[in-house]
Amino acid sequence: MKRLKATNGRPGSEKRRQVLAVTIGLPVLIRQGHSWGAQSIRLQRVSPPITLPNHSVWGPQGEIAQIPQYERGIHLINLWATWCAPCVKELPSLKRFSDRYQKLGYQVTLLSQDKGGPAIARSFLARLGLEKMTSLSDPKGRFYNDLHCRGLPTTLVVGPDKKVYAKIEGEVDWDAKEIPDLLSSVLGRVP
Repeated sequence: MKRLKATNGRPGSEKRRQVLAVTIGLPVLIRQGHSWGAQSIRLQRVSPPITLPNHSVWGPQGEIAQIPQYERGIHLINLWATWCAPCVKELPSLKRFSDRYQKLGYQVTLLSQDKGGPAIARSFLARLGLEKMTSLSDPKGRFYNDLHCRGLPTTLVVGPDKKVYAKIEGEVDWDAKEIPDLLSSVLGRVP
């Protein structure tokens, strides 16, 4: 069993987590935001899963668009902004994750929360060499508000049925080998 890093500093807390992993199951630990490997991933299951709102957003050229729907796999919708340092820091590893796992059924869509709209996000992503990523804009923050997000970045874990099964709040190192297993555990299956 993989050791989980203690996050609260109390004596014996790591041992209690290991016992819980055996008796209750690892998904419970992950849902509560405990460490996986060297990083703490704040994943919250949405129970029951809720349907992704059907709001129109802006495409990269300023056209009206919809969030893409994928018929298989896991769709990650990353809410971010150019002024959000943790968002910007995780974007390159999110791109590598997308490149590495897209053929296995993981799809990534960036959803900018910048008030200035798609032009700001488009030029910013181009400067970072990330212009090939699927990027949309929600300058009014309707998805953020309707899904009760608490900060940026927030990544929505969406199934092929267009339901949100979990939210990951905060910066994630998407290069971590454990990420696909973590995401698969949310839906109870591999994409």
